[in-house]
Amino acid sequence: LKIGKANDFAFFQVTEGLQTHRLLPDTAVISSILQKWQKLQEVTNRSSQLLFKRKFIRVDEYLQAGDLSHATLTYQQAVWDFLHYPIQEDLKTMVDIAVCIMFVERDHFQDYVAKGKIADPGVLEQVLPETTIREGNRKKIAQQVSETYQALRDTMDPGEHRLVAMTH
Repeated sequence: LKIGKANDFAFFQVTEGLQTHRLLPDTAVISSILQKWQKLQEVTNRSSQLLFKRKFIRVDEYLQAGDLSHATLTYQQAVWDFLHYPIQEDLKTMVDIAVCIMFVERDHFQDYVAKGKIADPGVLEQVLPETTIREGNRKKIAQQVSETYQALRDTMDPGEHRLVAMTH
């Protein structure tokens, strides 16, 4: 993967049905782990998989623009964590984060915005935690996301590189 600071990342065990990821030791031998996981699956009927991710992401850190792999993996993990481990913030903050995600992924989301389809099932869920959508009015949230996206789009450079957009 050619990650400059590879020690920021590690392998984790993801077990079917469990939400937590177990950090594996750097000295772990894959063949040994796979044998243990096979026994675990026979006993519990739950399979395990390897997950490569950041050990820690600090709230005050910036993406490393000189290391595209590190920056991309960190950004993707931050989005996944945002969607799956939601924090309790006011709706405006959550919408602002969602809109920033949409701007980074604007090639994917521009048609949904243009056609007024942000409220469609599965679209908001790509940028907002389910709890945020469930606690609010889906249609109103979609409208707020759309309006905020339009306002951001007018102030941002559409030719801005994806990596630069990830740092907003």
